[in-house]
Amino acid sequence: MAPIDLGPAILAQTNHEVFAAPYHHNNDGNLATLNPMLARPSAARQRLSDRHVDRPVGLWYPLKHGYEGLAR
Repeated sequence: MAPIDLGPAILAQTNHEVFAAPYHHNNDGNLATLNPMLARPSAARQRLSDRHVDRPVGLWYPLKHGYEGLAR
């Protein structure tokens, strides 16, 4: 999971997948990225876990609050 603007660079330069990129037609991916950032901590943890996120990038709030192992 990464900020939307990093999506194209991650796709172009790594073998990782992304949920979102700055394209307005990708509503599901954009919401999948935005909703955990706006959610309460327990809901954010669940949303990322539901999406099988194993590499949060730039999500300082969850990492700051002890969510390092929330996705496996």
